[in-house]
Amino acid sequence: MIQSWSNLLMAPIARRHHYIPAFLLAGFTQTGSKDDQLCVTDFKDGKEFRSTPLTTGFQRDFHTVESTELAPDYLENQVLAKIEGQVAPIINSLLKSHVMPMGNDGGELLHFLCLLMVRTPKARAINDNGADWLEKLALRTALQSEDRWTQIQTYMRDNGVPEQEVPSYDEITETLTNDRFTFKLDQNSQLSLMIQLADELVPSLTSRKWSVLVSPEGEFVCTDHPVTCAFTKPVPAIWTPAPGLPNTEVVCPISRHVCLLGSLSVPGKTVELPRNWVAYYNGRTLTGLARFAYSAVESFIWLRKDHSLGVGASELMRFNR
Repeated sequence: MIQSWSNLLMAPIARRHHYIPAFLLAGFTQTGSKDDQLCVTDFKDGKEFRSTPLTTGFQRDFHTVESTELAPDYLENQVLAKIEGQVAPIINSLLKSHVMPMGNDGGELLHFLCLLMVRTPKARAINDNGADWLEKLALRTALQSEDRWTQIQTYMRDNGVPEQEVPSYDEITETLTNDRFTFKLDQNSQLSLMIQLADELVPSLTSRKWSVLVSPEGEFVCTDHPVTCAFTKPVPAIWTPAPGLPNTEVVCPISRHVCLLGSLSVPGKTVELPRNWVAYYNGRTLTGLARFAYSAVESFIWLRKDHSLGVGASELMRFNR
């Protein structure tokens, strides 16, 4: 026991935190191995390179917990790793059977998809944007009168904010008007919100009928934000598709051969897709990316607006710039 605890205390802290699990990215290699090569497209820098599932899809300290009671890598090693360990064999079975799991296995898979929606850098940026909007709305409300701001200044001073750090009414109004600052969630708030949102999304996915889409040639692609949602009917341009809204579909590729489709109206089934439909769903997946796409080959396919087949990243990169 003493030796066991000694080993635990000496264990290095995990710093490489995957927002796309390595076991999932492995499904987009030629062999399905974490040690095999992925074709990675960086749409921000306009580069294409090869990497392994273990050396991509991560950010340093992305899930680090800031606590005196928990290890910094607690969420990464004790929570997310456990969930991934439970769902990996479920996904492996699905990849062999091409049948959507039911019961507890189906529930665990859908919860994993919910988590995949909210654990990415893009999702974190969306959370920050929402927090910034809400905080600035509250601040604008507080600035509706100078008397109200005077009360807030008094409260700040009474609670230990140094006099020189308390802005005047004119200073804060000018700063807010010119949008010279941004509110962001702190690390622990981001992590807490991630777990909360994943749980809240579960009913939106479990209420759907799930189909298994199969690409015989293995041409599905993945991205750094792989779960996407799209409207199935025309809607006003100001609307944004979300899993809780009617007339939407949720799409998530889980390997180069298999993609999941969640519909509110179409019965779930297993469908072997021709290449043009694989290209269509690849286009849906690619619209969700923040920066990176992952594929088994550089010449991945997607569908242009005129329904012709696009091949590779070069044309997409021109659109992205």
